[in-house]
Amino acid sequence: MLHHHVMLTLAGSATSEQRDAIIDGLRALPDEIPGLESIEVSADAGLAEGNAHVYFHMTFRDEQSWREYTSHPAHVALAQEHIRPVLEAKTAIQQFD
Repeated sequence: MLHHHVMLTLAGSATSEQRDAIIDGLRALPDEIPGLESIEVSADAGLAEGNAHVYFHMTFRDEQSWREYTSHPAHVALAQEHIRPVLEAKTAIQQFD
């Protein structure tokens, strides 16, 4: 198993609707991308200034599945249409089980 952890910080101009579109899009990916076993997505509670706004943890069958996800049309479309237009910063790590 390969775990992919990501934190997204959105631009100050991002709306809650834009954030929700990102979250909904992420949650739909396991149905579209082979090898993406599961995803957990959370929005920050907004309790502390400077936190990231969206966190997600994906579990992939193996490294090859993760590599295929990176160029999969569903992932690319989500990134281009919803994430990149409002993205300020992204932090990610991958770890093996």
